[in-house]
Amino acid sequence: MDFVQLTEAVGLVVFIGVGVFAFGWFKILKETNQLLKEQNTELKNDNKQWQDKHEVNVRAISKMQGQIDVLQNIPLDEIKVHMAKQSEINEKIFQFMQKVVIA
Repeated sequence: MDFVQLTEAVGLVVFIGVGVFAFGWFKILKETNQLLKEQNTELKNDNKQWQDKHEVNVRAISKMQGQIDVLQNIPLDEIKVHMAKQSEINEKIFQFMQKVVIA
């Protein structure tokens, strides 16, 4: 074997080696790309579900906040005064009824 044949043989082996490596690399990249596309699709679906749930929760929080605002605006002091007055009136009615029944 002379130098030219040896060079051709080494070149052929290197060319085949690079080709096999490139094919393997391309296959790995293709599979990785496919997996990433699938994961991206799944994440988009999950994100959509979480956004929908978030919107429902925002509406529920707004509704609860409205209920809290209503409860905070209840005039409890006025109700207490009116209940005390009503209790006095009821007591007077009760005493009157006792007088009428006893008499």
